[in-house]
Amino acid sequence: MNRPHPTLVRAAALGLTLPLLAGLSTAAPDDRSDGADPPALDVRATCPGLDRALQDQLGPFHDRHPAAGVVQVFFRLDGDRISEIRIQGPLRHYRAAIHRAVRGLQCQGPSGGRLYLMELSFRMPDDGTPPRAAGLR
Repeated sequence: MNRPHPTLVRAAALGLTLPLLAGLSTAAPDDRSDGADPPALDVRATCPGLDRALQDQLGPFHDRHPAAGVVQVFFRLDGDRISEIRIQGPLRHYRAAIHRAVRGLQCQGPSGGRLYLMELSFRMPDDGTPPRAAGLR
C-alpha cells in the first residue's frame, strides 16, 4: 500500500492539514516587502498542479537530506513569469532546491505582478523509517 510522502501541507483557504509536500500558510503574513498589499495566499488556484510539482521536485531532495522545519516562500508572479523568489526560515540547505522548484512552477496570475506567499512544511516520518521507505509503504 502506498503512503504519501512524509511531509505536510497546510492549505490556506481551507485550513486543512494534508499528507503532501507543499503547504500554504493560514496565518496572515507579517512581511509586506513591497510596501503594498499583503501577499496573496491562493497559490493553488494560481498554480494548478502545485502540490504534485513540488512533491516531484522537493521529495527526492528531502529523501537525500531529511530534515524537519517550516519555510515561507514569497514570489512575485506577473502573468506566467515568476520572479523575486525569497525564502525565509530554517533549512538553509533546502533553499537552492526550493528556489529551483518554485522557478519551475506553471502559474498564471494577473499582469502587473502580484506577491504570493506559501509555507512549506517538511517533517520526518513518525515511525523511524527512512523518508523514502515511509513514503512508499
